[in-house]
Amino acid sequence: MQSALEKAESIIEKDKIIYLSNKDAQLFFDMLENPPEPNSKLKNAVKNYRANIQ
Repeated sequence: MQSALEKAESIIEKDKIIYLSNKDAQLFFDMLENPPEPNSKLKNAVKNYRANIQ
């Protein structure tokens, strides 16, 4: 039983890992460092969220 549990935990842990190519990793970090300006859909979503939370 313990072996099956360890195997299941190993599979679940491996499923959490995201593999990126060098190009995709660079794009990801570039977007973190220089995010684009929010578009109108995002601004509206924030406005709706704030209106419903308060």
